[in-house]
Formats: sequence, structure tokens, C-alpha cells
Amino acid sequence: KGKARQEQLALWLQLPEPQVLFEAPHRILALLEDLETAGLGNRPVCFGRELTKQFETFYRGKFTEVVQHIRTDPYAEKGEWVLLWAGATAPGTPSAHEIHTTLEQAAQELLQHLPARTATDLLVTLSGLPKKQVYQAVLDIKNSMPPTAPA
Repeated sequence: KGKARQEQLALWLQLPEPQVLFEAPHRILALLEDLETAGLGNRPVCFGRELTKQFETFYRGKFTEVVQHIRTDPYAEKGEWVLLWAGATAPGTPSAHEIHTTLEQAAQELLQHLPARTATDLLVTLSGLPKKQVYQAVLDIKNSMPPTAPA
């Protein structure tokens, strides 16, 4: 309760793993306020009410958007809740867009010197992504590159 609860929530929000929390219906709105205060921010969440029952309801999206929907739900304080939110990212962790841009740049550079299959094998080894996905991306990049003049 109180300060101890807020401190525990703050600790959970710092963990890199996704977190799952179960909450009683009469305490859900207070918990959402505590999570907002603790800094859940725009992290992706999935909150469910009355799981495996007739009136099962899910709310998915960014925390701030989901909270707005729950606060306007007349049934929010009915039924047990399960809350799931994404883990914290470490400072300096690149975004998915940054990773994609870096891999695209690497593919373009590799394709200037290597065949598509060899470039794909190197990118798969470096990135850990599925080979089929990387190969398709390499082919797309190769097809979008201007033709090189023969030496």
C-alpha cells in the first residue's frame, strides 16, 4: 500500500523483461494512476479484464492511450484485471528504426562488393534475423540500387 507500492512499481518499471500484474477490480483505477506516476509513459501494454469469461475485454496500445479508454469504460471496476507491459529498454539501446537503417546501409555497402547471397549470409550472422527475411530485404535493396558501370 501507499509509498511501498509506488516504490515497488517503480522498480518493476526498470526491469528489461515484460511484467505481468493481476489486480482486483476495485483497485484498478488507483493502480493505473500509480503506474502513470511511476512513469510507464508510452510503453506498449496489453490490459485484459474478465479473461476467459463471457465479457472478456482487451485494451492494447500505448499506456497513455489505454488508460484513457479504461477511465471511460463504465465496466472498468467490474472483473479481475491482468496487466502486461513491455520491459524497459536500456539507455543507448537502438530503436527498431535505427537497427533497420543500419542494416540497410550495411546491405548497400556489401552489395557493392559481394553477391546478394554472400551479403545475406553475413547480415544474418551479424544480426541474428531470419535468413528468408534478410534475403528478401537484400534483394529489394539490390533492385532499388542504380546499376553500376562496368569497369
